[in-house]
Amino acid sequence: MATDTQRPPLKDVPVAGATEYRGVSVLFADMAGSTEFVESLGPEGYGDLLRSFHALCNDVVRRHHGVVAQYQGDGIICYFGFPRAVENDALRAVQSGLDILGELQALAAQTGVALRSRIGISTGSAMIRADGDHFGTNAVGACINRAARLEALAEPDTLLICDDTRQLIGASFQLTDLGPQTLKGFRSPQKAYRVIRRRSGVATRFEALRGGRQGDLIGRQDELSRLLAHFDAARGGSGRTVMVSADAGFGKSRVISAFRHHRKLENVPGFVLQCLPEQTSAPLYPVRQFLEWVAGVAGFDAPEVRHAKLERLFSSVWRAEGEDLATLLELLSPLAPPPRPDQADSAGLRRQRALRLLSRMLFGSVRGRGAFVVVLEDAHWVDPTTAELVEILVADAPAHPGLLLVTSRPEPPWADGIPGAAEVIALKPLSDNEAAALVRQSLGDHPLTDEGIALIVAKSEGVPLFLEEYSDMLRHRDDRASGGPDVPLTLGGLVQSKLDRLDPRSRAFARAASAIGRSFDLSLIAALTDEAPEDSTAHAEALLAQNLVERPSSTDPSSHLTFRHALIRDAIHAGMSRDDQRRLHDRIANHFLAQGGAMSVAEHVLAMHLARAGRPAEAVARYMNAALSAAGQGAAAEALGHLEDALLAVEALPPGIERDTAELSVRSIQGPTQMVTRGPGNPAFGATQARAMDLVERLGLHEQMVPVTYSTALHAWATADLGRALQISEAIAGINARSPSDGATLAASTMRGLVNWHLGNNVTALEFLGQTVARYNPEVHRDLYSVFLKDFGVFSHFYLGLTHTVRGEFAEGANHAARAAELGATLGFPHARGFGMLARFNTAMLRGDEAAADAQSSAALDFARQQGFPEFVAMATFVQGWVKARHGNGPEAIALMTQGLSAWEATGFTCWQPLFAAYLASDLVANGQIPAATALLDRYEGAIDGSGENQARAPLLLSRAKALAAEGLTDRAAATAARARAVAQAQGARLWQDRIEAWFPGG
Repeated sequence: MATDTQRPPLKDVPVAGATEYRGVSVLFADMAGSTEFVESLGPEGYGDLLRSFHALCNDVVRRHHGVVAQYQGDGIICYFGFPRAVENDALRAVQSGLDILGELQALAAQTGVALRSRIGISTGSAMIRADGDHFGTNAVGACINRAARLEALAEPDTLLICDDTRQLIGASFQLTDLGPQTLKGFRSPQKAYRVIRRRSGVATRFEALRGGRQGDLIGRQDELSRLLAHFDAARGGSGRTVMVSADAGFGKSRVISAFRHHRKLENVPGFVLQCLPEQTSAPLYPVRQFLEWVAGVAGFDAPEVRHAKLERLFSSVWRAEGEDLATLLELLSPLAPPPRPDQADSAGLRRQRALRLLSRMLFGSVRGRGAFVVVLEDAHWVDPTTAELVEILVADAPAHPGLLLVTSRPEPPWADGIPGAAEVIALKPLSDNEAAALVRQSLGDHPLTDEGIALIVAKSEGVPLFLEEYSDMLRHRDDRASGGPDVPLTLGGLVQSKLDRLDPRSRAFARAASAIGRSFDLSLIAALTDEAPEDSTAHAEALLAQNLVERPSSTDPSSHLTFRHALIRDAIHAGMSRDDQRRLHDRIANHFLAQGGAMSVAEHVLAMHLARAGRPAEAVARYMNAALSAAGQGAAAEALGHLEDALLAVEALPPGIERDTAELSVRSIQGPTQMVTRGPGNPAFGATQARAMDLVERLGLHEQMVPVTYSTALHAWATADLGRALQISEAIAGINARSPSDGATLAASTMRGLVNWHLGNNVTALEFLGQTVARYNPEVHRDLYSVFLKDFGVFSHFYLGLTHTVRGEFAEGANHAARAAELGATLGFPHARGFGMLARFNTAMLRGDEAAADAQSSAALDFARQQGFPEFVAMATFVQGWVKARHGNGPEAIALMTQGLSAWEATGFTCWQPLFAAYLASDLVANGQIPAATALLDRYEGAIDGSGENQARAPLLLSRAKALAAEGLTDRAAATAARARAVAQAQGARLWQDRIEAWFPGG
């Protein structure tokens, strides 16, 4: 196999040196008073002083794992997070700024030269290209400009930070809020904070960074209960170790914090050992930090002072003396003497003895104070020496009444659990309900729609940190600079830190995989990158080792991988420049297109790659194919998603006829899809149809766009704009006369028939609906559903059933309703099937068949809820209420009927409401609620005066007559009944005539 240096770079895949977006914390520092120094010291003296300033800044920044990007006159620009990210880049940047100011003060005290500095720090996304030693000149980003402006705003000897930095450092530092500041180049004022000092005291990383966000513990009550049970057992004399394990962001530290603050642990002593990512090679770092805090060590204490304070702690507090004291100081003091070559014991043996002594002393520090708790946080970052100590602590724990808690990601050194632990509590993702509750808690008083919350829940996949961070990002979206990746900074830094541990070729492999999607096949990556199979396997293993990807258990473990979280994939993909993204997606699209008819990817996936490759016209065509296929299978919601993506691709086309034609093709399917998923009366459907008709007019495509015209008529019908609906249906008939087609013929006759039924023209309705039924052939016309998203056979049989029933022809009406239901079930389209079910229970209600209405509306209600058809749910609920009213369940019946009518109205469906109101008003009268019935009748009689929905006039007048009779107004009731009878006779509505005669005979 060729070596890394011999292999060619991955083809068309960004590698090291490429332009990429990265989350970085940028530190600007300059030397205050430069002009005065030049005048007082002269050029040479000033040059020496400036070099000293730069050297001091450079040393501090490198000590905190930052990098100096540029020297600009008397200033310096530094990055934290590039070229290698660590999860606490912002915190290290701020600590560097404080250290620079502190060391300058110390230097001034030694030399008598008052060196002072102003420092500004800002965090955000920057586009950076590494280019030798001069990468800083190729960085672009609002955060870089903001850092420079904050530095200019700062007073000498002060450090200012932006709000994004403040959010990332949490409560780790004491700050002064300076309020919004006007910064040159920024449209809106920017929040700024002066950093005073690092907060003292030992707190967990979680409490420092995220403790301020704590609310109720959501979704982790079982884990908390298990920890409390272990504590009870330990307090009873059975000391033990428990490990809490989960990937980043799952809430390990949140559970531990809730446990430590539980009422059972009030006044329980203990301590926290905190591991940090940049200290994995510092022996006993978490122990040293804890002991130095206990001993009162300050940040700038000299080594001699640190030594003295530790010695006082070990001797005065821990009562160590003689050999024990010497052993502890050798292990932990900064002035520990080097081992002597003439010592009898090896260095390893002495270290083991020292670690056992340290374990004894740590447990001894809480001995005699009852139960205690010791926490080791983030053990995946533990240094090897501390890991040895922890294993000794685990072994010693049973002899003490205490609980040792260890939190870790499933990574070394204890990826599978710490040896000797009583239990490993592995945290799982939150459920959708728990996730939504956490989002609402995170948002506080900030309003967000249910759709927005659902977006966060879907994106975050149950990971608490991502839920909180994504919520925060959406809350502040208006404040974010445009042009960067739409990924929370916390997640971006976490993923980038893992990527930076990979070699350049493995990073390129990860980026190629992210362009393919959440899941990817190694053979496809190999084909795209021209990598040998064994090299692709090696890259995959590297990604697995960093927990960026996983192997689904249900697939071939050698070939298929999935990013562990959708946001991980998003963060990797967003880190590439747009040009690199475009080249990758272009190569992927060409790979799939070359497969021709044997294409191994879905149409909408290919469309996505084409869109991101900058090929919008091809993308629109593929999205349309995907939408039509989904609609043809009755999957309306999926079709709508493809169409919304297609419209985004349309926006990338240049203005003109091609763009308008492409948009019209999308709108012609989008409108009917919205009708199916949200009901024909919903405003979104109406807006889409209005836009589509505007495009039809602009392009002069009336003949070719009958489906658009028909859908526009449907919306007019649903909103009870019956005059316009009839006018449009007549226009479709005119188009059919000029350019005959089955689609236009069936659309025109069906629409004319159903509109005339609502107008009360039953004879005309029979004529037009009969034309549809006579022409309709399910084998021939089934495919029209994918164009109109309405089956004309089911729809016409439905309305024929209604028409015959209103005419008193109950058997014929029931036959047509049964035919509609049979067709709907046979065709397999869920929406058509729903209409067939509506046909049966509505005709049953009209003819008064309680048993059939009950059984069929109940079945339809279950189906509509399952499929997500809101108007069908509303209608079935209403009929269920009507059935209950027939059985004497008055209050419950009225509530259900009212609920159904309100739900129907909520869909935007205005048509049918007057007929429902007539039935509801009749039952309100029967239950003695005359004023409510009268108000309802007033509303809907007025409504049909405007809409012309006269099919409901006779039943409304009948209910009015009943209300008047119930009030004892006999003459007015009889007159109203006479009006109702006249309307019914004119319409040929024998059903209403018979009902009127039954209540008011002899008219």
